[in-house]
Amino acid sequence: MVIMLEVRKHKPVVILIAGEALIFILFFSFLWQVNLLHFAAGDLFYYLYVAFTICFMIYVSLTDKDLRSSLGQLIGSKDMIALMIIMVAWIFVFAIAGQDTYQLFLFYPVYLDEINFRFVIQRKVASYLGPGRAVVVQAVLFTLFYSSYFIFEVHGYPYPYNFLAVIDTFSMGIIYGLLYYFRKNIYWDLALHFSAIGISYVAQFLPGYLIWLPYVLSPD
Repeated sequence: MVIMLEVRKHKPVVILIAGEALIFILFFSFLWQVNLLHFAAGDLFYYLYVAFTICFMIYVSLTDKDLRSSLGQLIGSKDMIALMIIMVAWIFVFAIAGQDTYQLFLFYPVYLDEINFRFVIQRKVASYLGPGRAVVVQAVLFTLFYSSYFIFEVHGYPYPYNFLAVIDTFSMGIIYGLLYYFRKNIYWDLALHFSAIGISYVAQFLPGYLIWLPYVLSPD
């Protein structure tokens, strides 16, 4: 009886941990299937990852009182306008660079990353450990999440660059986490993350001293 009461008391935390664990498993399974077994079925895990993450983020955001109130603040934030302007600007950049603008719509994993790690995980951890520690915790989890590339894309990050890539991913998580902490919304995180991947598509037009930008600010 006592155990059941304890489970009910901590039910939101249990659901959050279980959901995040499944998100990690699906993403790791996708890379495992594609890079080690070369199965086309790897795409199935990717779509399962995307679908489950979206559904889980909606569920958590609507059932958690703190996150639900934050959604209202997000909708009313003027930073949303800045994000829209930056996205429209990227459409023109892609057009000028001769890139297909439809590729911009392939960046949706950026939204999943920011909503999951910065909005959900960082905010929930902050309620237990405080905002400073929450920034570090979400950065560690962010690094573990993208460590899947180091594990399954063995030749993508040869030694010692794999070690440097881990440091870079962790630093990236800290930067995005601090940005969320100071702005109290994810719009500027989305804008920066979105732009980092956008730069990688038009990197050939960058001056040499800026070519490092897309690699430092995007994990993949």
